[in-house]
Amino acid sequence: MLRDAEKTFYDENFALAREKYKEILEIDPKQTKAKYHYLISHFLTDGRGKPIDELLELDDIQGKKDKFFSYWLGRIYFGNYDAQHAIKHFQIFLDMRAMKSEEIVDETKRFFTDAEWLLKYLRNPDDFEIRLVPGVNSEQNDLSPVFFSGNDELLFFSSRSSEGKEDVYRVYHTKFGESTWEKPTQIPLLGDFEYENANLEVVNEDGKLFVFDRKKGGRLFYSEQKNGQWTVPAEFDAMLSNAHVHSHFFINPKENRVIFASNDGKKGKDFDLFESVKDPATAKWSEPTLLPGSVNSTFNELSPYLSVDGNTLYFSSDRIGFVGGYDVFSSTFDEATKTWGAPVNMGFPINSPDNELNFKMKVDGEEGYFSSDRIHGMGAFDIYYFWAIEKVNIKGVITDGATGEPCVSCQIKFHPSSYYDESFTSFTDEAGNYGNEIIAEEIFVVEIFDVDENMIYNNSLQIKASGGLATTLTRNFVIGGEQTEEMFTLSNIDMKKPEQADADYLIASKEKAVVALINEGGSENSGSGSTRTSATTAAGSNSQTHSHKYKEAIRKLVRPNVYFENTKVYFSADYQPLLDEVLSLMRKDESLVIEVAGHTDNFGGAKINMVISQNRAESIKKHLVGRGIAASRIIAKGYGETKPMASNDQELEGRELNRRVEFLVVAEGN
Repeated sequence: MLRDAEKTFYDENFALAREKYKEILEIDPKQTKAKYHYLISHFLTDGRGKPIDELLELDDIQGKKDKFFSYWLGRIYFGNYDAQHAIKHFQIFLDMRAMKSEEIVDETKRFFTDAEWLLKYLRNPDDFEIRLVPGVNSEQNDLSPVFFSGNDELLFFSSRSSEGKEDVYRVYHTKFGESTWEKPTQIPLLGDFEYENANLEVVNEDGKLFVFDRKKGGRLFYSEQKNGQWTVPAEFDAMLSNAHVHSHFFINPKENRVIFASNDGKKGKDFDLFESVKDPATAKWSEPTLLPGSVNSTFNELSPYLSVDGNTLYFSSDRIGFVGGYDVFSSTFDEATKTWGAPVNMGFPINSPDNELNFKMKVDGEEGYFSSDRIHGMGAFDIYYFWAIEKVNIKGVITDGATGEPCVSCQIKFHPSSYYDESFTSFTDEAGNYGNEIIAEEIFVVEIFDVDENMIYNNSLQIKASGGLATTLTRNFVIGGEQTEEMFTLSNIDMKKPEQADADYLIASKEKAVVALINEGGSENSGSGSTRTSATTAAGSNSQTHSHKYKEAIRKLVRPNVYFENTKVYFSADYQPLLDEVLSLMRKDESLVIEVAGHTDNFGGAKINMVISQNRAESIKKHLVGRGIAASRIIAKGYGETKPMASNDQELEGRELNRRVEFLVVAEGN
């Protein structure tokens, strides 16, 4: 069994190897080599994006036995979007004196170059944010999103109902309700499709839904909505069949221009982008011709999409100069030369080390959808929504709270809450100064690392500032010391704090720019983001022996719980009467100790959700402490997304109920 598993492993069929090693370990858990290769296979497949501590623990053993240990670590880190550590471990492997084949050396050098490209993009995120489309994605493949009817309806392909059949895709439809997308429903009339042909297009002028059906001679068919129902697909134009259109196609609103990817049906040949145009006089379609200019390469070009004005072409390619896999590129049409200009990579976070396809921009040019099989999704391919963002400059000084010395060559990362895989990264100089561009309105997780890559700071920070790089925020960080509001200012803007402003907000008068500071420092902050109080030890086994009257009192008070808007950590004034009841109860019995438990839904990533839930609990605690309750009587604890009280599959009566704070008694009087 082990020999068979090893062959599968070195053939790089890691998914199958993982299962073979799993069977071996079930028989003999002490098979060290099997466990080692199982972990590598796991972290290169279904374990991507997860902590690799279990593999790192084998460093003392396998790191010495296996000369490829750093090579595998490099590949795993690259798959986890940790380009910095990938580069480090690829270099360690290349520097080893152990015998290595030219083939593996060349392959490692290619991985090294890819990691350098990735690091370049990760440290310079583009001007977009992305998010999984809530309520739409499944654990299977979801592809080719198209929007229509005023952008309030979404159509896409999914393999979620394949009924045991492999590679069966069907069209699904959903509408946007009051606050989220409704549960998608299948449109059986449109038929079944294979992965290679799972591509939709909608012509916005008349609402025609176009599909490519290889089984019917490789032709375009369309369906329309009539009386709320989709019509039986009809062939679009028999004359177009001579163009040999491929499934990756785009058709313009006037339905007289088709751009598509084709390899002329030759196996092994790369795909290029062609176009065919309809002659208005003869109604005939021109012979397909390669798009003129620099769009096509010796690699594959797929998923074309043309802007409304016809001047910008978006497409996916696996060419050199990429973040990884298939990336989305844009090219601008030069009217003077009648050619397409040099493609520009759309950058991170739209592109990732994985594959991005089916990119479609809305008419406003500010938002749209695409499909990706990147880490931290719900299934293999998922549908993502993107939107343009504004950036501001941020700068400051990082110092050691104990010595007062500057933090030299420290790395500071600002992770957006909506997409934790993204970070805005910079390094400090000899005086401890850092500077970068970050998103103007966002909750960030701020991480600071010393020169040895040890994390020395981890906390959350909310920015609310009018966009524009003319605005500069100044935020100083003291490692291990006390952070204060005064350490956060806006440069060159007159500060004004309105009477009704929350105490945690600094508000700039110019353009109503707002900077909000959340859970930063204070005597309870160790600099690592953890918070402890003298009452923490009270939350032990005694929590199961509370008297009936206190459990009932608290239970009555928190029905309903304190609920929060998506990503928000401050509660609405509507809950003031509820908190007044909690205050009254705690004032009546000064021996009462409670836990304020913060919770989130499952969007945004587990790590950021843990931070948000902690901050929700802290905001309630701060409110109670500010009204005379001793801090030692309130334990603020975040549970992230680990304890949902409703399904996260839908917003109403689902995720909205999970974004909450609950109250629990952990110590009480007689």
